[in-house]
Amino acid sequence: MHIPSSTPSASTMSGVFCEMIDYDRLYESVSDHAILVNTFNIRNDAEKERLNRLLYTEYDGDTLDTMPACDCGILRGEYNKGVRCTNCGTVVVSVTERPMESLLWIKSPDGVKAFISPAAWNVLNSMFSHRGVQMIRWLTDPTYTPNKGVDKTDPLFDKFRDINWKRSINHFIEHFDTALNVMFDARVVSPIPRRRRTEQFIEENRDRFFPTYLPIPNRSIFITEKTAMGTYADNVMYSAIDAVRTMTSLDSGIGPATQRIKENRTVKVIQQLSTYYTEYTKNNLSKKPGMFRRQVYGSRLDFSGRAVISSLSHPHSYDELHFPWGLAVMMMKTHITSKLLRRGLTPSQSEEFLMLHTTKHHPLLETIFNELISEHPQGRLPVLFQRNPSLVRGSAQQLYISKIKPDPNVNTISFSVLALAAPNADFDGDEMNVEMLLDQKELKAFSRLAPHMGVLDTHAPFKISGNIKLPGPVMSTIVSWMHAGEE
Repeated sequence: MHIPSSTPSASTMSGVFCEMIDYDRLYESVSDHAILVNTFNIRNDAEKERLNRLLYTEYDGDTLDTMPACDCGILRGEYNKGVRCTNCGTVVVSVTERPMESLLWIKSPDGVKAFISPAAWNVLNSMFSHRGVQMIRWLTDPTYTPNKGVDKTDPLFDKFRDINWKRSINHFIEHFDTALNVMFDARVVSPIPRRRRTEQFIEENRDRFFPTYLPIPNRSIFITEKTAMGTYADNVMYSAIDAVRTMTSLDSGIGPATQRIKENRTVKVIQQLSTYYTEYTKNNLSKKPGMFRRQVYGSRLDFSGRAVISSLSHPHSYDELHFPWGLAVMMMKTHITSKLLRRGLTPSQSEEFLMLHTTKHHPLLETIFNELISEHPQGRLPVLFQRNPSLVRGSAQQLYISKIKPDPNVNTISFSVLALAAPNADFDGDEMNVEMLLDQKELKAFSRLAPHMGVLDTHAPFKISGNIKLPGPVMSTIVSWMHAGEE
């Protein structure tokens, strides 16, 4: 494979970007108290019960037990706090203080070279999909039968037969590059930009594709709740639980497992864990009531706020905002703290000062507000002002804070009526959001959202947009100027 020189690699990238987890390296960091699923003898009832205690968190009733305990529950109580359990290897702490790290791990069976990372498995099967066949799964799992079947006359499968491909995970790991070259030559991945992204992904992450160890999610995620109506559990977790059962049952047969069975079970474990991560992301993280929307998208951003709007009645600029005291203290807390530290206050004193004067006027705070406004190159503080749920042009505008209201009892953001129409707002209790623009890069990027950029109608040339409200004489002057060159 060839990586184009124009494609950035992970080593040259900066900022925040996704990187595949190195499971073997992660295992080494917790190996002193990691527990291998492979070591459990599930034919022994005590061992089976111990494994269940490490897999699940059971709640009986509506209360959360916060008594310090180890993961397996053998050691409990405040007097055992900090003691490491010899049975499960975890330290006795309260459930609210326990780190969310994986304690149960699966090791590839003897004779199987490695696992395939579930993340790599999902991505590669998505990239190398050919006529309804997940090619990575087909190459590694002899029991896999696609829904639409396999066209035996397809040139791609003819090529794999020509090179005597053996459908097993060991053969796939040993001949990984050969398999990729066959599929790239058959143009399984196209067009060219998609192929380049695929090549880049493989080149940057291939050292993490085949780990020896895979983690089982922490038991605090696998919750069963017993109530008077029955026992409830999240159905998504069963794919991961099945992966554990698949691996522990490998040595529970009458005779030793054959090489074929070991490899087939390994691929099955990979598929089950991949299904779990896919379904968990889809159902528990990404949906409307999921964690992303509830905990991330639904949370207030830093350097932002929300308040009711009111009218600016005295002479003013159309892009001007007057901000309430309390909201300004919280939104500019970092900036104000910096000013207080330079005046000799300690971090604790600064925190106390701001808590005491969020709703109480203080001359020092007013001085700091005026300094922050005057020190900006624009002479005013730029912000993005927006009203939900409108998505029309002008619902988000770049405006400027020119004044902080000194009266803490006035809790509204004063807003010009000249910029009121675009966000479809009025002064009957409407609330609007504000986010500070923290650097010149943001200021330049959002300059296209300035109110005057919405003067012209985007659907009708030489017409004034309905997003603004201008007096009749002003509009007539603008229209006359626009048509002046026609004569």
